Amino acid sequence: MREAQRLHPGLVFVETSDALKSCSRGEEAKGYMRRGDIVPFDLVVTALREGVAKLADGQVALFGGFPRDPEQGALAVTLRLPVCHLDTDLATCVARAHARMAEAKAGQADFVRGDREDELDVDVLIRRFGLYAFRTLPALQQCAEAGILRVITGGSEPHERGLQLVRMLGLA
Repeated sequence: MREAQRLHPGLVFVETSDALKSCSRGEEAKGYMRRGDIVPFDLVVTALREGVAKLADGQVALFGGFPRDPEQGALAVTLRLPVCHLDTDLATCVARAHARMAEAKAGQADFVRGDREDELDVDVLIRRFGLYAFRTLPALQQCAEAGILRVITGGSEPHERGLQLVRMLGLA
């Protein structure tokens, strides 16, 4: 996703978890995320609304990690928001998580800050995978049925994923 941002300067990638943590209700959001829970709908809407308000004229926001559940999927459908899904199998996700943990232990991971330690907790990751299967997949199905879902192959290289995304959004 960040590669797409490099390819098209007007595209602003906003990681929904970062938007949640930095919004006016960030401390409340952090509690849900630390446990690996789905953040309540009203809190997600607050974070997205505040994130969009920060955009400059001509910028397009792409929220990573949205939608996470059917209620959020319905919002995306109602607003006709383009939804891009990085299609990655569970084994790849687990391998990436293990690599992040190894980097963190070696002091090489630049993403590891105090507010993202939950990404290194195996129990939290397992809970998130379970929620993904039961909550996020139905949301993505809603978006597919509405014709707003775009799927990016998760096994491809970052540059290729960025190109796929820019093309899908009609920005190339």
